[in-house]
Amino acid sequence: MKKTMIAATILITLVVACVLFNQFYAAQNNDSPPLPDNESPNTAMSSDPVDDSETSLSVQEMRADLDYLVTTLEQVHPSLINGWNKEQQEAIDTVYNQLNAPLTKDQFYYYAIEIITLLQDAHSFISPYSNSTKSLSMSVYWTEEGPVVLNSTLNLQRGDLLISLGGLKSQELVSELKKVISAENEEWVKMRGSGVMITDSFLKHLNLVKEDTVEISVKRNGEILSFNLPFNKKNVQESMNTPFDTGNGNYSYTINKDLSLGILQINACIFDEEYKNTLQNFFAEVNQLKVNHVAVDLRNNTGGDSRVIDEFLRYVNVDKFTTFSGLVRFSPQAKELRNGDLSSGFERFPSAEMKNTNQVSSAFSGKLYALTSAKTFSSGNMFAVMLQDNKIGTIIGEPTGNQPSAYGDILEFSLPHSQFQFSLSYKQFLRPNEKLNEQLTLEPDIPVYTTRQDIIDGRDAQLSKLEEMIKTEQ
Repeated sequence: MKKTMIAATILITLVVACVLFNQFYAAQNNDSPPLPDNESPNTAMSSDPVDDSETSLSVQEMRADLDYLVTTLEQVHPSLINGWNKEQQEAIDTVYNQLNAPLTKDQFYYYAIEIITLLQDAHSFISPYSNSTKSLSMSVYWTEEGPVVLNSTLNLQRGDLLISLGGLKSQELVSELKKVISAENEEWVKMRGSGVMITDSFLKHLNLVKEDTVEISVKRNGEILSFNLPFNKKNVQESMNTPFDTGNGNYSYTINKDLSLGILQINACIFDEEYKNTLQNFFAEVNQLKVNHVAVDLRNNTGGDSRVIDEFLRYVNVDKFTTFSGLVRFSPQAKELRNGDLSSGFERFPSAEMKNTNQVSSAFSGKLYALTSAKTFSSGNMFAVMLQDNKIGTIIGEPTGNQPSAYGDILEFSLPHSQFQFSLSYKQFLRPNEKLNEQLTLEPDIPVYTTRQDIIDGRDAQLSKLEEMIKTEQ
């Protein structure tokens, strides 16, 4: 009984692991999902972003903020149970030593972020953006060829290949973005970086802004074209855009009768009645039409409530599956914010083999797939990991933006003087197949990358590959 309860806890605990992330991005991207209704208010940041970016901070105030940040990380994060390693401590000392004169809040942010990125935990990050943050009118998706423009504007055309931004070439941009983006892999750096790199805050930090414009160069039809792009006057903060169709709402589905293929699109892991009804209706049609192939599209899914995985598996003909294992770290902060009993130490929770006892009578027994991208994150990533590690489905697409064995379940804090809000993981989750714990991303069973030409043609590379595979079988 205890083992079952622990396993159930593992499946639902990521509901809070990306609450902060989803809430932060909801203000940036109209396609982003709302927060799940059952979120704890203790894990959600204030809806008002940091403002007054030009406010000056004294050396004493900045050092006090860093003291609070470093101490909180040391007491809360699972990777620091034994403290900082030598390299991390040297990096922290360097940051402190560089603070020898007053700075604006905007400038100070880039010192503070250097410390939290040492954790290499995408769920632990500082939110810097204010109501005055502006962005360039440029939406890109990072392909293997480089950043490719997704939407045509006055100066840009869909399919333009970004050659340089403010004089920095693609790989130089990646190097700079790694310094300010909390991530476990380069996929996430590029995914989040597509929005970060067009903000005035980031570009001013690198001294790439001239007369409130930034020079960019793109490749189009074999020619190199250059423009000076201005910032939007309205508040347009960072977003993460993809070339993939977002369907209708948080979840929707289509059925291709000719290919006997059902596509279930889950853009957000929100466990509510609408999701449960969508699953019921989808699999009812799949059963009625005797569909042989089902694909779950997770390419736009940045997470939410991991109970969506449990509910989905009820409709799949699988007798049992293995859950995540992990570790929870106790601290005074976690005790206060989560109403816990312990304020120190840690506890490991084991993986468990769960019987699919709530399986529906007409469970799907055909071939199951999942489509992934660099935007597949947190509970969205966990969904794909569960399918792959339990050999329930085949993963098609691009490597994901989240490490399969990762930190999560966040607590929320605010620096005392700058008032920057930051999230911090206090749990670690280990994938069912622990032999692959060191993998930095979920590697698809069938890698399929979106190319620049795919974006120009409006072609869905991953779906086209799946359809090709099915046609070959017929």
